Amino acid sequence: MAAYSKEFILTELFCDANGEVTMKGIVDLVFQLVANQEYDWPYEHKLRGYNWIVLSHHFACQSRPRLGDKVRLETGIIEVNRFFVYRYYHFYNSDGQVVIKGQSQFSLMDLEARKIVRIPDQFQAENSGLKAERPYRFKKNLGEPDLSSEARVQYTEIDANQHVNNSVYLNWVINQVAGTFLASRAVQAFDISYDHELGLGQAYQLASRIEEQEDSAQTWHQVLSGETSCARIHVDWLSRDGN
Repeated sequence: MAAYSKEFILTELFCDANGEVTMKGIVDLVFQLVANQEYDWPYEHKLRGYNWIVLSHHFACQSRPRLGDKVRLETGIIEVNRFFVYRYYHFYNSDGQVVIKGQSQFSLMDLEARKIVRIPDQFQAENSGLKAERPYRFKKNLGEPDLSSEARVQYTEIDANQHVNNSVYLNWVINQVAGTFLASRAVQAFDISYDHELGLGQAYQLASRIEEQEDSAQTWHQVLSGETSCARIHVDWLSRDGN
C-alpha cells in the first residue's frame, strides 16, 4: 500500500494559547489523515463489522508548527504481523522539512465480540519488510505521584465508539500540569499507551509525576479507574529558552 499524504491548515482547533500545535492536535490530525486514506481504500481492504483500535502512539517534534501554518502529513504502513499494524507519520512544513515524526500501533477488533482478532492476509501482504520501533516501555505503576486529581467522564469526551476519545487523555495531562510549567516548557516528544476503555460517567483518577532539570523535564501520567490502568502517558519537555 503506497504512502498517503494530505495538506492541512492549522486552525485554532489544533493549537494552544501560544499558537503552537498541541499533543491532542497532533493525534487528531493523524486520525483525520488515516480516516481519509481508509475512504480511498479498495473494497477488499474495507472490513465490515470490525474496527481498527490504536494501542499506542509515539511522536517526536523537531519544531512545532503554528496557527495558520500549512502542513503536509504523510502516513504509511511500516510493519504488519498477525495481530499488530505499525504506521508511521511525517509532518512536513512549507519548506518540505520534516518537523514531526510519529508512529502508532494498531490492532483489529471484532465489534460484536469486542475482542482483538487476527489481521487479515490482505493487510499482512502490505508488510514493508522494515521493522517498526517498539512502543515505549511503561512501568506497570506510576509510583508516588506529585499531582493527583479525580473526575468523571463527560459527554463531550466520548466518541462514536462509546468510549473516551483517544486524544482527550492528552488534554487531561495538559490541564493537570501547572500553567507556569507550561509557560516555560515546550513538548519535545510524547508517548501514550491505551490500556482499558473509559465510558460515559465513569469515575477516573489522573496521577502525575514530574522530574525537572535546568533545561528539560519529563512527566509521567497514569489514568486509573479504581485499580485498572486505562492509559499511561510520558512527555519529554524542553525549556523554551533552549529551543
